[in-house]
Amino acid sequence: MNENQSLVVLNNNAALVAMEKMKALSNLFQLTPEVLELVSKTTTKEGATPGTFRVSSTGESFKEVHVVMLFDPSTQRENKTKWSPGQTGGDFKECFSLDGVQPHARAKHPPSLYCATCPASKDNNKAWEGWRKAKERGVTGDSLSALIPPCGRFWHLILANRDTQAVYYFNVKNKNNLESFEAAMKTLVNSLRSTVKTIERQNNTIIEENSKLGPEQQKPLIVMPSELCHVTFTMFAHQPVKGGHWVLGFKDFSVLNPKDREEFGKIVDEYNARRTARAQTQVPSETEEAEAAMVTEAPSAPSAASEVAAKNKQIMI
Repeated sequence: MNENQSLVVLNNNAALVAMEKMKALSNLFQLTPEVLELVSKTTTKEGATPGTFRVSSTGESFKEVHVVMLFDPSTQRENKTKWSPGQTGGDFKECFSLDGVQPHARAKHPPSLYCATCPASKDNNKAWEGWRKAKERGVTGDSLSALIPPCGRFWHLILANRDTQAVYYFNVKNKNNLESFEAAMKTLVNSLRSTVKTIERQNNTIIEENSKLGPEQQKPLIVMPSELCHVTFTMFAHQPVKGGHWVLGFKDFSVLNPKDREEFGKIVDEYNARRTARAQTQVPSETEEAEAAMVTEAPSAPSAASEVAAKNKQIMI
């Protein structure tokens, strides 16, 4: 064996050892999804740039992020308590729901057994009675805003980075973002419907042509996109009003090729396997852990107007 051959053997052995170590580590320390957030205009986080997408745990940020939605989006709810110094993560939440139907078992102070009848829900008409009465009395500004029901719905997404395959939790909150997301999903559905019809016509043509050919000459049919994880799109942020709040935007919807569909399908299978394993050992699912302890940014120091609003809320209700 010459010197070059020896080097090749050594390099191959080193590669095998490295792969075995990586497999062992991956079995011991399975990676869990990171929290991805759209940085708000009023952020106080060091190094965070408003209007960018930021990975909470690492500080990595993107102006745009090209993603695949691994699962159907789920409607969830949360009722945040008044912020005070030292609060982090789940400390903000008086109540939360992972299905939008009932408070979670670990909700601290659920006001109701069901979200639909909750006096704190923005979707419950009765919850607005205090706000309407105060408005009739001429209350305005922060004092009136303090009476808005605190519990709102949002969309919880599990996304994969199209380029790196990193998996993220991402929540779509606030009225403008909700409207933008729901409009984008309607566009996606219409686009998929159109794509499926186009592929169906193409496959009918292939079937007709194949009927005239021998088995070895026949063309394969085009695989239909059948899951959300077969579609990719780009998320970005924009300011509809100059100097205003950053709002989510969605563009560049397209269907993944068969090879990429298989790759992201494997991520879905691995995620489901971990959830099943956790359920069997009665350990809270990753989604529940993330939602219960989702890092919520503390607001900047409350203004005098905000403190007055809080006192008015206690008096008027």
